[in-house]
Amino acid sequence: MFFWKLWSIANAKLFAGKVNNITVDKCTKFGIVFKDVVAAFEVVNCNGVEVQCQGTAPTISIDNTAGCQLYLNKESLGASITSAKSSEMNVLVPSDETDGDWVEHPLPQQYIHFFQDGQFTTSPVSHSGA
Repeated sequence: MFFWKLWSIANAKLFAGKVNNITVDKCTKFGIVFKDVVAAFEVVNCNGVEVQCQGTAPTISIDNTAGCQLYLNKESLGASITSAKSSEMNVLVPSDETDGDWVEHPLPQQYIHFFQDGQFTTSPVSHSGA
């Protein structure tokens, strides 16, 4: 399934069945809820998208996107999330409590690279107050 240049949360889409692949490209203020993806879910060239996976998704890719809220359920916590050239990315997962709240985890967009022992080591930048 491919979504291109959709605008507004009013265009939110819901898929109850299993699909092979979903690509959301050049969408702004767009929301999508899906059950299961066999291959991958991709967000490309978007602004302000909300994504909710209610089943499983082995791979989730966020590329050249500003503002992505990704809701994962307990079945999809094992998903591999890849991001590039993106900002304002947050992954929300169910809390361990029974209150039904979501726990938000921001994904870093800045990394620091060190050359150590003949190879580069990469880690997220940590900002701390003095």
